Amino acid sequence: MDHTTGRWSGTVANRAWRACLLVGVVLLLSGCGLLGRDAPEAAPAAPVNTGLLTCTEICAARGQCGARDGRIKVILVNTAAPVVEPGQHDIFFDEGTAVTVTSRWDRQVMLLADDTRQPAQFLQVQPQGLALPRSAWVAEWCFTPDPQAAP
Repeated sequence: MDHTTGRWSGTVANRAWRACLLVGVVLLLSGCGLLGRDAPEAAPAAPVNTGLLTCTEICAARGQCGARDGRIKVILVNTAAPVVEPGQHDIFFDEGTAVTVTSRWDRQVMLLADDTRQPAQFLQVQPQGLALPRSAWVAEWCFTPDPQAAP
């Protein structure tokens, strides 16, 4: 800036204009995906699996399923996050409900019977053929994969 006139000198203004133009071009190319083409791609998502919700022996032993009306088996699930403590589930599905696995989450769970930690996988599932807008989380031990859908 010229201190006598209060204006930018021609060379400083040109440099500022060129810098702005360069930043704009870089942002434009980055946004269009033209820069960084040689960057490694993210790992592919886990394959989507299908299967049935099942009240297996371990599912029942861990309090993740039960009976409705004393005869119809149901699987307890939670729409917000994986849970294992009875009473924290917010909905249930009938045993045998066909589902699509949309994501998986590995967690450590505490077994209250012997105070040990054990790895467990939780599945976010979307029921097939039901008009539900949301998916729900279920413990993997309450899921039987469809053998025909195995990758």
